Amino acid sequence: MAVFEFEVCHVDGYCPMYKVGDKMVVDGNRIVMKQNKDLCNYALLSLKKKAASLVDVECDEEHQVKCMEKCAEYSTGGFVVFSCKRLEEAMF
Repeated sequence: MAVFEFEVCHVDGYCPMYKVGDKMVVDGNRIVMKQNKDLCNYALLSLKKKAASLVDVECDEEHQVKCMEKCAEYSTGGFVVFSCKRLEEAMF
């Protein structure tokens, strides 16, 4: 099973949930937050989609993914950009 690490590399506007440097690992159906943080559903949809598209990719390149949409309920209009890299194995 492919394992991916996502790290917040940029916040465009304001996001109350994530800041630059926050990390999480997606290991199949399991998501492990590196910090004690909540998981945003908007970000989750984007991250799972990106991870699924990279499952069969055999490369060490980093990829970027932006959260699907800003959450007006919690922010004034920010997007979070995550870098994504495939890991050899889970780091937990």
